[in-house]
Amino acid sequence: MNDLIILRGKSGSGKTKVSNLLKEHLNLPRVTPYTTRQKRENEYDGNPYHFISESEMSQLLKKAEKENIILSETTYGDGKYLALTSDLPQLSQITVNDNGIERILTQHRETINPVLIRLTGCHINDPTRTNRDKGMLYLPNSIFHYTINNKDTSIEELEEQTLELFIQRILPKLEEQRYKRITNNLAYQKLCINE
Repeated sequence: MNDLIILRGKSGSGKTKVSNLLKEHLNLPRVTPYTTRQKRENEYDGNPYHFISESEMSQLLKKAEKENIILSETTYGDGKYLALTSDLPQLSQITVNDNGIERILTQHRETINPVLIRLTGCHINDPTRTNRDKGMLYLPNSIFHYTINNKDTSIEELEEQTLELFIQRILPKLEEQRYKRITNNLAYQKLCINE
């Protein structure tokens, strides 16, 4: 079973900042989805997405559907996004909207242990980006395991809050869950051998 940190928040809530922080300070790899949207400043292929054309996306989507390896697929703003289960390491992170979360929860419960993190607050006054959030599916806040409040916080406060949450709560809990899965699996194997 793969542990997957799932970050969700509206445009400008700090998802990219938190994702970069987890990668840089905790060496937590990102699942790198494919997208048809245009690259933004400081982005390049492979960071934070694989940038592909509409026709390449159609071909990849057909192949992924056939092989049943779609982790998350959505259209958001000016692009289509696709993440594959074949790209998942044992412990990783991904940023998806609630459509992606719903797919992961309904179709991958047997293979993925999701840790749902909701980011609140917004630091963007760009109507183009904030308008993309209108009409999106929003799951109830109660399904999220943790919340990172980025309202009226500095970058330093966001970093401190995020690292504290991960180091003191999330990573120890994941380690405990992984240990339980291993010992339960070993106990089951021993039971099978003895029968």
